[in-house]
Amino acid sequence: MKIKIIGFFVITLLIGASMSVVGNVLISNLLYYDVGVGEPTNIHDGDYRFLGEDSLFVTVRNYGDLTAKFELNFTLERLEGLVPIEILDEGFEDPLFPPDGWQVHHDGNQYPWQRDTIIGHESSACAGLFTIWPPTPPMTFDEWLVTDSYDFSEVTSLMLSVWYYGHANMGLFTSNLEIWASTDGGTTPDDFMDTGILLEEINPDADEEWIPETMDLSPLEGDEDVHLAFRFVGEENDFIEFFIDDILIEGEVNNWDEIDSQSKGPYDLDPDVWIESFFDVYYDFEGEYRATFSLDTPLRGDWIDDNPDNDVYQAVFTVIANNPPNTPTIDGPTKGTVGVTYYYNISATDPDSNDVYFYIEWFQGCPGIYWQGPYPSGEQIQFGYTWENQGVHIISVKAKDVYEAESETVTLTVTMPRTRTINNPFRNLLESHPNLFPILQRLLRL
Repeated sequence: MKIKIIGFFVITLLIGASMSVVGNVLISNLLYYDVGVGEPTNIHDGDYRFLGEDSLFVTVRNYGDLTAKFELNFTLERLEGLVPIEILDEGFEDPLFPPDGWQVHHDGNQYPWQRDTIIGHESSACAGLFTIWPPTPPMTFDEWLVTDSYDFSEVTSLMLSVWYYGHANMGLFTSNLEIWASTDGGTTPDDFMDTGILLEEINPDADEEWIPETMDLSPLEGDEDVHLAFRFVGEENDFIEFFIDDILIEGEVNNWDEIDSQSKGPYDLDPDVWIESFFDVYYDFEGEYRATFSLDTPLRGDWIDDNPDNDVYQAVFTVIANNPPNTPTIDGPTKGTVGVTYYYNISATDPDSNDVYFYIEWFQGCPGIYWQGPYPSGEQIQFGYTWENQGVHIISVKAKDVYEAESETVTLTVTMPRTRTINNPFRNLLESHPNLFPILQRLLRL
């Protein structure tokens, strides 16, 4: 239950909310709306599944205070490989400067970054800076050109390329071009200096020609909120001008091909109730797959989702051609005595030469060994057990491989017989009267 205090002169009406007034304060007992999809489920990131038929399920639960109406959507995709992607291609052709989402920070005493339309690389436009005329040393530069935010969470093989053009009256630069990255959303010079990454430091040539620079951005792969910054920093003693153009960020992303989609519902789910929803699928090729389960809510007009983060559950897994281990073999005594340890040789051969694990019940309802291993396929492993009770015991053994494929079960019956007591009156008489034994010996010799 959420409690919200609202001022006396402002009243907010919420559908489905109950109100009460205490003194001059209106208290709203807000109802909570939330349906989530996910655990428990039988599919997770990194799982292995097998070619052919399969059934995937997720759990949908109503965490809210009212009955929820929703549909559950499912898509299955197969990875078809990597495709190139162009994340940024900035040539500064648009008159807007800095470009939309970009920023300029000016901390020197000369001109800041600005758009130039005379000396562009492949077009007439570029970004540049230069000294104020006439040059009056010392001329300091600390100029930041900060990009928009980019999501590299699913991009690999990240590369950055940029072209620069430099002119210096003295024939060389004493300033540098630094390329920075911020991975936490920071966009100010302090953000880059405090928590950013210096990717590259270039002492540019002053050859009055366009020169390409490329750099590996792989340290940024997996980050979701990345800003780059081009910082021209240093002190010059004569006139300079410096330009950059055709900034390009490229990489590769997974190409997912949708092979199945299903929907179930609509469902009406009461508060604090959960259901399991199953989707039958078929894998006809080995490879990497992605399953996505998503909720369509609301299917009613007065719904406000208080927690949209749990409306989607996704798992990436691998489908392989795999066979379970063959039925294990077990060799050892079939009769014995309680209190004595007996040993059994157990082995299982896996058709795919995968390592195996063993599950052993020494008698019904007794999981004496729970998936012990792994052991090499076909290797005999010895296990011992001591029975404490007389009677007939059935040993059950099954094997599984490293991908959780289980074999059939093999059994072996072991008997622990009871000790038989012989009731012989003549023997009992001799044991209770030992003096009779010599007399009987003499009589029998007569």
